Amino acid sequence: MLVMKPLTKFSGMRFLFIIVLVMGICFRFTNLGTKVYWYDEGFTSLRIAGFTEATAVETLRQAGETTVAAIQQFQTIKPGSTFRHTLQSLAAEDPQHPPLFYTLARFWAQVFGTNIEVIRGFAAIASLLALPAMFWFCRELFVETGVFQTNLVSWVGVAVIAVSPLHLLYAQEARQYGLWTGLILLGNATLLYALRQRTIASWVAYGIAMAVGFYTFLFTGLLAIAHAIYVFAGGRLHPRRVYLSFGMALLSSIGVALPWFAVVWRQLQQIHTVTGWTTAAQPLTGLLRNWFKAHSRLIFDTEIRFVDAAVQCLVLLLLVYAIFHLGRHTPRQVWLFVVAPMAVTAIGLMLPDLLLGGMRTIPRYILPYLLSLQGAIAYLLTWKLTHTPPSIAGKQWFLPFLPVQNQGNLILGFVLLCGIISSSLIVQAPTWWVKSHNREMPAIAQTIQAAQNPLVISDAELGDLLSLSHALDPTIPVLLQPRCYTCGLPDPQLSTLADFLVSDRPAEKITNQTLFFYHPRGHDDWTHEFQQQFENHPHVQPKVLVMEGQDPSLWQLVPKPS
Repeated sequence: MLVMKPLTKFSGMRFLFIIVLVMGICFRFTNLGTKVYWYDEGFTSLRIAGFTEATAVETLRQAGETTVAAIQQFQTIKPGSTFRHTLQSLAAEDPQHPPLFYTLARFWAQVFGTNIEVIRGFAAIASLLALPAMFWFCRELFVETGVFQTNLVSWVGVAVIAVSPLHLLYAQEARQYGLWTGLILLGNATLLYALRQRTIASWVAYGIAMAVGFYTFLFTGLLAIAHAIYVFAGGRLHPRRVYLSFGMALLSSIGVALPWFAVVWRQLQQIHTVTGWTTAAQPLTGLLRNWFKAHSRLIFDTEIRFVDAAVQCLVLLLLVYAIFHLGRHTPRQVWLFVVAPMAVTAIGLMLPDLLLGGMRTIPRYILPYLLSLQGAIAYLLTWKLTHTPPSIAGKQWFLPFLPVQNQGNLILGFVLLCGIISSSLIVQAPTWWVKSHNREMPAIAQTIQAAQNPLVISDAELGDLLSLSHALDPTIPVLLQPRCYTCGLPDPQLSTLADFLVSDRPAEKITNQTLFFYHPRGHDDWTHEFQQQFENHPHVQPKVLVMEGQDPSLWQLVPKPS
């Protein structure tokens, strides 16, 4: 039989957790301006500035030869625009992204500017909500229910999330996912608080938290379903007024979000078009590998393949054990609150990927699931730290050669050390796996900037050009025929750019310029057209300079031998 350790023995551990918390906060604000400002972040700046993609694409297509500064103008506040223009841009082209984060970021940008550090700084500040929200969530779930008599579990939860490499990546990105992380935890905490207090104010707080969540990311709906399952089908009887209060609070939050839900309904076809990549087929082995990484990156992520594979296997075993231990040692009202979001996310996103194929279960979409896992980790670590067996301690099946408290110290040290090592590497790197596009941007920019008299020619998607504009000197000349991603303009013809080199660039001028062609991730039809237009060009021929994964992304158009 296990007994609790005296609570006074853990007061000194708070100093350790405060140090870890400070480190986690510092990590979030380190080197914000030195990382690649990738495709999605470029669209964040475009929406904040009040432009639509269609406007930017049409303007750049008609500009002829211009400079990088012409791309950057679409990422600064549009003269004469208001918050209404940001809302209209999202509603017309990106309705799957609710407007709260973008409107708040626009207000921030109007006060402090639109450079990379400022926009990412706002995202990092917003991500800090997750730290107190995690403390409150763990307290409501584990302390107020009587599982523990100490706030140690809350401190453990905060420490685990503070140095989690996954949460650091989203905190340093100019997107809404760091804010959404905090709102998920806040929604969980306010629901538990309302079920315990049963006051009007507590239910209003829950409704507000969920409404803000809906206006931050639509997958808050998964969390709402999990909450409904917990309250109505959790096997715990509540007074009728509790069910009524919960229903009214949740319906009120949905009612507040109805204006944007109406936009989503009207724009379902646009959403289907823009998010079509999530249904792209992938092999089962790739799907399982991505799931494995999504779980393990909560604790460890170095992008050193052989190291990640070894350590992340241990992390996955730890996560499985944490869920098993939670189910075995806590009452239903506790473990169900952790399991419900996991089950809803698995059925809503993981199962379709498994049965139909697709990539819906990327980490930023399954944050309710992953945060539940971290709650289970906080419980396991606290249980190991606060319980000690009598003389037969060594007969535990998990690490049987160590007493339970020593197991807790070992696992806690492992989790925190993994997070600190991973975070230290992440803040120093110019890019990471979370930037699924533009990972080769440093090499591309270095190549172009080192050239004499460069001209960048491109028919890439606007998001790639927005990213490129932050890596190059604003004075570098460009000739662009951008492609749309969220707008419906037809793709440009490569012949337009090829003809430019014939009609406006005599052979001797081409010889005096260094011509680059930029287009990452070209598909087969595009590659065939590119080869037709430039391999048969009278003056130049393409030479690959930079590869992005398996695909070329930067060519030099070198003069043909006379």
